[in-house]
Amino acid sequence: MRTLALAEYLAEGGAECRLLTTSPHAYAVMFWRNMGLPVTTFEALPASPADTAMTRSAAAGADWLVLDGYYFSDDYRRTLHGSANCLLQFDDTVSWMDNVNLFVNQNPGAERCETPTPNSLLGARYAVFRRAIRTLAPVPHTEPPSVLATFGGFDPASLVLAAVKALVKTVSDCNVDAVASGELETERAMRAWARGHGDRFHIHSVGELAPLMGRATVALCAGGTTSLELASLGVPMVIVICAENQRAGAVALAASGCAIIAGDGPDALSRAAVLVKDLLGNTARRQKMAAAGRRLIDGKGVMRIATAMHSCEAALVKMYR
Repeated sequence: MRTLALAEYLAEGGAECRLLTTSPHAYAVMFWRNMGLPVTTFEALPASPADTAMTRSAAAGADWLVLDGYYFSDDYRRTLHGSANCLLQFDDTVSWMDNVNLFVNQNPGAERCETPTPNSLLGARYAVFRRAIRTLAPVPHTEPPSVLATFGGFDPASLVLAAVKALVKTVSDCNVDAVASGELETERAMRAWARGHGDRFHIHSVGELAPLMGRATVALCAGGTTSLELASLGVPMVIVICAENQRAGAVALAASGCAIIAGDGPDALSRAAVLVKDLLGNTARRQKMAAAGRRLIDGKGVMRIATAMHSCEAALVKMYR
């Protein structure tokens, strides 16, 4: 989704952007196609020799090749040199990277690393959002308050269903928007469960989250890009850490004052439900958290990355004149 946000912004400026993926059924692919951006899919294990060969062929002559994935090693990047003119990689687990022209870690706190390099774009200043998020107008909160429960684009453990069950035991006076991003059977089970609990629980298929974020009083979520989007919109959040690569960003969000960490493991969701209840009953704290999120992330990261890309291109042109 963050490469989609970058492609969307560059395409608005006249660039031609294409997604290459070995995961044609990933939900993000639907967003690319819905925006009218072309998608090329091929069957190969990520970062395998077959992947390398097809990526080199597809990227031949491109100005930029943008990588986003935890399996793109230094050797993989080295084999791609010469396909596109420049290489950019997103990764939120490290603070520097070899064999790239630009490296982006958009996690808050990444800029405090001990070994930054001139080609590293680090921290929340570079958080990448789509236009739907950047231009979302604030929505006045209504009563009862609204809780958004979402655990990213793929939720194989059905955490969101467990989360809403924890909320129903703990929070009595709120509406809940829950995003079903697991298997289809899980979504059906969620809808059946919600029908037995009146009109408080609204189950949504994976789609555009911006309207749900805009009306949320509090969010219960995982770490990752969604938590950065919520911070930029001023939505106080309770974070359940679902993967180790989310921990550093979640800790930084909590340190900034815009999020509370419920932890990880089997008891995290019940703790999260209690924290959500506490936030719903504390308007002053929610206001402070909202202000902290907006201060931390201004939503202009995609513009800064595009500027760095243009500067990199200009430097290369000057070098080879």
